[in-house]
Amino acid sequence: MIEDAGGGASRTTDPAAGSSAATDVSLREYIGALIAALDRQVNTEIEALRRETQTAAEGARTAVEKAEAAQEHRLDLLNEFRAQAADEAQKYAQRDVVEPRIDKLEAALSRAYGGLFVVAFVGIANLIKVWFA
Repeated sequence: MIEDAGGGASRTTDPAAGSSAATDVSLREYIGALIAALDRQVNTEIEALRRETQTAAEGARTAVEKAEAAQEHRLDLLNEFRAQAADEAQKYAQRDVVEPRIDKLEAALSRAYGGLFVVAFVGIANLIKVWFA
């Protein structure tokens, strides 16, 4: 039979033989050591997460800045295109200016056709007079 001569919690599962003052650890010290180890591990993980979050935030800021710059560039190009289109539109004749001129030309052409018809009719009449006279 094994006698338990040691006192308190032991670091091993073997019962302490004789005086185990060198291997015995109080429960408070053991739990304190576990808590300290867990605290270090949690703090390490928290710091790692902070670094990763900071890196992700910096990446997101960079992405937003690049997207804003690209959008600004597109808008500049669009404004330039609009300005070119407006300049090009100024090269063409405007309807409100051209239509009255076209109407005047058509009226003059109608009068010319009318005058040409009269001249042709008079000329034919004179030919008929000359041939039958």
